[in-house]
Amino acid sequence: MKRFLIPLIAIVFLLFAVEGYAVDLFSVGESGDDNLLKITQTAIIEGARGDYQVIATNDTLTAIESGIVTIVQGAKVTPGPVEVQLPAASLGLRYTIVAGATTETIEVQPQDADTIVYPEVTLEGSRLLAGYELDSPGETADSVTLICGAANTWFVESMKGVWTNGGSD
Repeated sequence: MKRFLIPLIAIVFLLFAVEGYAVDLFSVGESGDDNLLKITQTAIIEGARGDYQVIATNDTLTAIESGIVTIVQGAKVTPGPVEVQLPAASLGLRYTIVAGATTETIEVQPQDADTIVYPEVTLEGSRLLAGYELDSPGETADSVTLICGAANTWFVESMKGVWTNGGSD
């Protein structure tokens, strides 16, 4: 009986010790803290988002997709541009759109009240009218990274390829 009792006590002890230890693996700060979630031990977070997504059809980006690279890959079933709709410009949001192996034009569309500001050497002028989009012919590796740095304003952080003022829809 002693041979079974000691291992049983050890297992019960480990279960309670592990449960208490798991609670101490991380702490959650209050809103506004620099470290809202602080991991204090090595951990694997399952279900975390990836660094990129691949699309072949029109897509509307969301705030939760900020920081993810969107790769436009392949030809659409129906001819025409692949439209990538940006969410309303909110300070700190950042998106990169890249043409993968595609044959379609890519249209990066801001919300109607938002504008895109870009380097003068790349496109005519320096600010698109509110709601005007950036268009790429979809050449492989064409890319644009946009970041919201002011209310209703997307700034081009980087751009590769020939992007044009696509006007409004």
